[in-house]
Amino acid sequence: MNEKPILAFNTFSKYVRDDRDISWPDSSKERMQLARALYGKQLIHTFDYWLKHAIDLLENSTPSEEPIRRTSKLYRQEKYFRDRLATLSPEQRQTVRHLILTLAHGLLFGSLVDIDQGDYGEFILAMKPKEAQTGKHVIQIAPDVIQELHDELDDWILSFSQFADEITELVPIKGGWQFQRKEYDNS
Repeated sequence: MNEKPILAFNTFSKYVRDDRDISWPDSSKERMQLARALYGKQLIHTFDYWLKHAIDLLENSTPSEEPIRRTSKLYRQEKYFRDRLATLSPEQRQTVRHLILTLAHGLLFGSLVDIDQGDYGEFILAMKPKEAQTGKHVIQIAPDVIQELHDELDDWILSFSQFADEITELVPIKGGWQFQRKEYDNS
């Protein structure tokens, strides 16, 4: 069997000491891999933020912090969700949690497919590192790479998401490895 693939986390860990201390590799291929890992980490940070918010609404009938203004539109919206979601049974709550995770993954996956395979032409996605980090030029992330962005989503989730164990896994297959979505069932 082939060795496990190098995940985005491994690339990230190799070149990033903390989020402000990035050692850019000399190789253009490795720079692109690092830029893609950074892009994936940023996407998954936002992905996790909104998943945490949705799951907090689902699992907690009261907010963890006292709202600043009880009359705000945001407060009323959150109260609407919390009040109604509090009526669900534990099994229904788990089903809604699975739906939230599946929907969030699907939206992000579909958005990446749109970048990779746009109906109107190629979308060019590039990263221009902050000058304080490197004097390197703009690094093209997409297109014209072997692996399209949407093919890396599960790698990014596995590498950077706190919800990875509920969404995806890396499984051995004949002679190699593949990412596989977690299955939810009624058993």
